[in-house]
Amino acid sequence: MTGETAREISTKPEVHKRFAKYFAQQCFRNTMLADLHAGISPDSQTGDYTDVVARSPYGDLSRLRDENSSRKEVRPFFVFSLGRRNAALNQVRFSAI
Repeated sequence: MTGETAREISTKPEVHKRFAKYFAQQCFRNTMLADLHAGISPDSQTGDYTDVVARSPYGDLSRLRDENSSRKEVRPFFVFSLGRRNAALNQVRFSAI
């Protein structure tokens, strides 16, 4: 990447928008995030989700996801998306040479 290209990237808002769209497409589309969002989402009459109960054969769960299980689900996505981000950055950097 030349100095002129780097300057253009850092100063032009239109280029920022294009990079944002490019990185969203390269790093986050068709990933595990889609699988996490594909499930059924609850609705709450109170608005704070304290009235939401998940029913299972083993009994009712007052919280749909505790913090630890949520982290266990999201961590692989972050690791995967960081790898895709690095690949996208390398592609942009080396394609400008």
